[in-house]
Amino acid sequence: HLIKATTFFSNQAKQHGGAIFLDSGAPLDIKDSSFQNNSAGRMPTSTIGSGGAIYTQNSTLLVHNTGFVNNSSATGGGAILVDGQSAVAVFHSGFALNKSGTPLLPDSVYIKLGGTYLDDPFTFYADMIPFWEQ
Repeated sequence: HLIKATTFFSNQAKQHGGAIFLDSGAPLDIKDSSFQNNSAGRMPTSTIGSGGAIYTQNSTLLVHNTGFVNNSSATGGGAILVDGQSAVAVFHSGFALNKSGTPLLPDSVYIKLGGTYLDDPFTFYADMIPFWEQ
């Protein structure tokens, strides 16, 4: 599946994936898009919620030339959370002002135990410090 030249703005999820929740599906390729002000689990009474913009589990996610700005989550991965047996690759993309609600968990990309990155594609910008759970 392909998403191209699309803006995801101010979407909310009660739990995971403020703009996109990807689970056990065909690989998703996102190109030339932007994710701004999306949130997961940031409702007044929520204490769970990961992947402010994107949450993926048991899937493959490819991201190209895409910006992630001011996304937030109640727990890990202010912009992207990679869970289960997922794989992710991020090429020439920017991350800024994303926020995780849990101290010590990454504000931009959180790759949980079992998740992997494909090859060595990360391009580091702004606040993007990916975290791989040990």
